[in-house]
Amino acid sequence: SEPNPQDAIKAILAAFDKYEVVGMGAAHGNQDLDDFILKLVRDPGLPGRINDIAVECGNSLYQPILDRYIAGDDVQLEDVRPVWRNTTQPMCSVSAFYEELFPLVRRINQRLPPQKKFRMLACDPPIDWSKGKGQSDLRSMMMRDPNIASVMEKEVLAKHRKALVLCGVAHLYHQRSAPMLPKSAVEMYEERYPGVTLVIADHTGFGSYSPLEKYNDEFESRMAAWPIPSLVQDMA
Repeated sequence: SEPNPQDAIKAILAAFDKYEVVGMGAAHGNQDLDDFILKLVRDPGLPGRINDIAVECGNSLYQPILDRYIAGDDVQLEDVRPVWRNTTQPMCSVSAFYEELFPLVRRINQRLPPQKKFRMLACDPPIDWSKGKGQSDLRSMMMRDPNIASVMEKEVLAKHRKALVLCGVAHLYHQRSAPMLPKSAVEMYEERYPGVTLVIADHTGFGSYSPLEKYNDEFESRMAAWPIPSLVQDMA
């Protein structure tokens, strides 16, 4: 039988009682996770729990037309597609997940009262691709975490709103794996808003690329009877 995700969804909804932001990876090659996120967005318990859905795959240059589209104004799908197709990340332009997500949120909003409607936030740098780009421009475009952090600070945290954030997990780390690596978006905005973010990362194995990897099968065998999906809190 098909696994029932409702217990995991209830846990995420409850997390917004404690956290302003819940971050999850999306459109990074895990179809099960993408399907779960779409079920979460469709869940009738989400409206009223959050205000915003912030996405990595969204050129913030187009935030005004995105706002109009998501609010249900007379904006055609082909007119809003540049939001997720004209970004710094090629995977965004071919993502079936985002092609489904944006129209889904618009349809949900059409059934909701004004105080419960979602806003979608585009977090990629505001780049006009119709203008020529030099090498220095391309380097600055790759610094995406500062823009994600800026959007979250200005549009969510400073306004005392709550958000579901859909970004690659590397943008959501609370702590860098090595001191020389640049700060993640969460590290940046939590300097001013500490402890506001719960990060949910999909399981991809134990001890990958380390000496602990040889124990992966043993550890995963203990998970065989768990419901799918299951959420486990890291107490470290």
